Amino acid sequence: MAASISFYDCSVKPLKACVASTLSIIAKSKAWAEKTSTPEAELFSEARLAPDMYPLSFQFMMIIDIINGLVCHIRGTENPPLSFDKLVSFAIIEEAVRAASAQLDSLTVDEVNAAATKEVTLKLGPVVRQQVFIDGMVTGYSLPNIFFHITTAYAILRSKGADLGKAEFISPFLGPSIAACASKK
Repeated sequence: MAASISFYDCSVKPLKACVASTLSIIAKSKAWAEKTSTPEAELFSEARLAPDMYPLSFQFMMIIDIINGLVCHIRGTENPPLSFDKLVSFAIIEEAVRAASAQLDSLTVDEVNAAATKEVTLKLGPVVRQQVFIDGMVTGYSLPNIFFHITTAYAILRSKGADLGKAEFISPFLGPSIAACASKK
């Protein structure tokens, strides 16, 4: 029997796993910050892997922006601008991630599948704009970019001492498949 996979399965489902992964990283890092009395505002505004890169708050802003961006492109609405300098605590970031997740959850399978070949203007930085189809945006921009920013946030937090392991990142992606296979036995 051949497997059937829809555009929704290739776009929204992995982004939902990205949300779960991000929330897992936030929860474990928040506990670490509380335990070690790490000042959150300083962590989010200053922590980075190299002097010339954006700080931790920017990594989370991009995760949120990528999710909101896909929803807005599918619906033909404007993606509200975010400012990473406002993301100064785990609580604020968690709230913003959950709000983006709610927007993602509001998409229907039919709505997403119908939008795959819709042409949209993708913002690539502050100046460059590029016409792409939504399916190409997801596979060539949204997914690789969100994986990059989740991994970078993880790496920054880990480099500062947060008690994170690979499970916080990968479990939301692999866990549902493991559970599905286990339930068939």
